Amino acid sequence: MNKVTYFYLKTCPYCINANRAIEELLQENPAYSKIEIDRIVEDENPDIVEKYDYYYVPCMFIGDAKVYEANPAQGYEEIKASVKNVFDMAIGESKNEDSGFIKGDDSFIKYDEEGKVIAEVTFPETEPGVYTIDHTFVDGSLRGQGMASKLVQMAVDEIQNRGGEVRATCSYAKKWLEEKEQN
Repeated sequence: MNKVTYFYLKTCPYCINANRAIEELLQENPAYSKIEIDRIVEDENPDIVEKYDYYYVPCMFIGDAKVYEANPAQGYEEIKASVKNVFDMAIGESKNEDSGFIKGDDSFIKYDEEGKVIAEVTFPETEPGVYTIDHTFVDGSLRGQGMASKLVQMAVDEIQNRGGEVRATCSYAKKWLEEKEQN
């Protein structure tokens, strides 16, 4: 069971919807009540906030990995579905069946037994319908096993499933995409 760190503002309408979604989900699924949720009011805790990289609230992390960040104009149902996805990740039910990866809104993450991130790829939507693979990470314990390639392939597959355009700023992903185009 992973802890969820949840950043919000008391007067933000998206955060109010996220709080409502959290309460409904806790009522709907008893397994979610076992999740430790560290609720952090953004403007009351600047010392904690500065340690995390995000722009919009509500925003949720599992460990150091951002697994949900709202975007403008999200409706309640979208927010609730995203919060549910985070909760499923926290209880270990949102894994890629073959690999043990946890799927976030714009990422795939693999943790070791101690909760440390050992592999990760992120691909935020940088323009409408455009997703940019901006980060890949593979722990030394997994290097030399084709893990970085697998991460980029998973991101590309997910982006294509969404009907999106794939771009990359991560140097590894750029090279990987160039090599695939040549084949």
